Amino acid sequence: MTGLKRWICERFLPAYCREEMLEEAKRLRARIDELKQENERLLAYIDGMHAVLRRRQKITINATEESRHGRTVSHDEQHEDI
Repeated sequence: MTGLKRWICERFLPAYCREEMLEEAKRLRARIDELKQENERLLAYIDGMHAVLRRRQKITINATEESRHGRTVSHDEQHEDI
């Protein structure tokens, strides 16, 4: 809270309002700190996922056969031609 704002609050607000406002400000600062920590954790997770995806090797599992036309034929389609 800036000095001017604090002076105005201390000068013109009743004591119960001033105390409630200061408690609420303290609670909100604590919540902001929690959210900043969570945000840092999530950004670190995202950075890790980006790193993994950039370095990922492409793995191809070939469980199908290519027909003579260059089209991939699944196992089920192969049996229909019989």
